[in-house]
Amino acid sequence: MIELKMSSNSKSVIADIDAMIDGIQDKATMRAINRTVDAIATEGNRAVRKVYKINAREVSKSITKKKSFMKQAVMSGSVIFSGRGLNLAEFSARQTKKGVSVQVMVQGGRKTISGTFLATNTGNGFRGVFKRVGRSRYPIKNLRSISVPQAVRNEVVDKAIRKVADETFLKTFAQQMAFLRRR
Repeated sequence: MIELKMSSNSKSVIADIDAMIDGIQDKATMRAINRTVDAIATEGNRAVRKVYKINAREVSKSITKKKSFMKQAVMSGSVIFSGRGLNLAEFSARQTKKGVSVQVMVQGGRKTISGTFLATNTGNGFRGVFKRVGRSRYPIKNLRSISVPQAVRNEVVDKAIRKVADETFLKTFAQQMAFLRRR
């Protein structure tokens, strides 16, 4: 007579699978967050430049990305748009007889700011739009326009960034889960 005894270790196997899935899920979440941070920064730059006539370099200088990593208690990432008002000379400024002409919005026309002048500092190469403060030659004031954070708060820009963030995270998370399960 042959006696066959079988014992199951299914509970430990299921526990191992659950632990593996948790590790995969954490790694997929981290990767999805980091790709979403990059996508937000890129789309923020594009969306701002679709509405405002700002140089891409100026927008990029104002972006700070903080990415997620595995040893965080709560996985998170962020994109911070910072900076002060941009120099009006950045908006394709041109000197006219009445003042300086600038184009701040992509869709809008050029605006002339009367009583201003365009000047470049020969020492450091700074180019700006200036206005005299008093009746005398000096002091003069450098004129500034909107900042990048203000541009990001624009409804069109904000909507574009949020859409890309939602789509990118969901798509990347699903891709990473599938990729890590295959490994």
